[in-house]
Amino acid sequence: MNLAAISYDAVETLKRFAAANHISYPLLSDTGSAVIKAFGLLNTNMPPSVFAYGVPFPGQFLLSPDGIVREKFFLPNYRLRTAGSAVLMELTGEGAAGNTTVLATQPLRARIELSAGSAFTGQQLAFSLAFSVGEGWHIYGAPLPESYTPLSMRLDDEVVAQWSLDLPAPVPMRFAELNETLPVYRGEFRGRGKLLIKSQLEPGEYHLRGTLSFQACHATICEPPRTLAWELPVKVLPAVPAPPKPAS
Repeated sequence: MNLAAISYDAVETLKRFAAANHISYPLLSDTGSAVIKAFGLLNTNMPPSVFAYGVPFPGQFLLSPDGIVREKFFLPNYRLRTAGSAVLMELTGEGAAGNTTVLATQPLRARIELSAGSAFTGQQLAFSLAFSVGEGWHIYGAPLPESYTPLSMRLDDEVVAQWSLDLPAPVPMRFAELNETLPVYRGEFRGRGKLLIKSQLEPGEYHLRGTLSFQACHATICEPPRTLAWELPVKVLPAVPAPPKPAS
């Protein structure tokens, strides 16, 4: 896989920026934002009078060897940046750095993986959850009556500004003895999420902490709800300053 980046900055500006930050992949100069405008990526929320005018909406295109755009990922604000590892996880379902923890308890096994072990302040990472429910068991999904506990996750806010998690739709299961039909998960399934590293953090070593809650049941027994704590290390890097815009 080959990588290249494009911006509205002049060639000399990009050369200095690449040298200062040890960037080895090509940085392409689109002076005047001609290509950016042609692709409809110019951030028109900024008037021409502001410093950031000419900045495109941040994002990535994934092209096949024959030049066909296969995927694209774009964000509404140039201050929000998605890590390349998050894009790879979105495409492949696997993390780039193997930053993983496993919660193993009868009858549920959950593998939580972060797309990378480091990120800049204000950068977006991805994470995945791979679940395995023991044979003959099920765990509940949402929505449920108040007397049941659905599968859910929580992240502490020490490192994360905001986050989201997408789980597959649970399957309705009929419980004749209870005269109820409830949503459940069985076997193996996956969830995917995104998280945004806080923009005001000091660079350094942190731990991403959270909990996983669920209730497991069998044909003859229903266990009490459980909450398992987990954590993953993450290194917060200092923000990379943007290259100065050339004087007009």
